[in-house]
Amino acid sequence: MTAEAARPSVRTGPNTFEINDGLVFGPGSEARARRFAGRVLAFDEVLSLALDPPRAIATVNYRLASGEPGVLLSRLARAVAAPAADAKEVELPEWGDGELVALY
Repeated sequence: MTAEAARPSVRTGPNTFEINDGLVFGPGSEARARRFAGRVLAFDEVLSLALDPPRAIATVNYRLASGEPGVLLSRLARAVAAPAADAKEVELPEWGDGELVALY
C-alpha cells in the first residue's frame, strides 16, 4: 500500500460522508470499525452507517435539523478520537471480519 493510498480521506455528498481509511475500515480492522460505529451511531443526526471492508470505506448517512455538515463532521471526529472513558457509544450487533455491514 502506498503512502497516498494509506492516507484517510473524506468525501461529502448530499447528507453523506464517505470515509476511506484502510487502517480503520479495511479487512482485519473489525475492532476499530466497531469502535467507530458505536461512537458515530450515538449521534441523533446519524441515520445509518455502511461499512465496506474490501474497499476500506464507511458511509455515514445523516440528517441535520440545522447547522452545517462540517460542524457535524468535526463533532464526529472528536467523538471517535475521545478516550474510552469519555466516549458515548451504542450497543452493536455482531458481524464477521470483512463483511459488508449496514447499521441503522
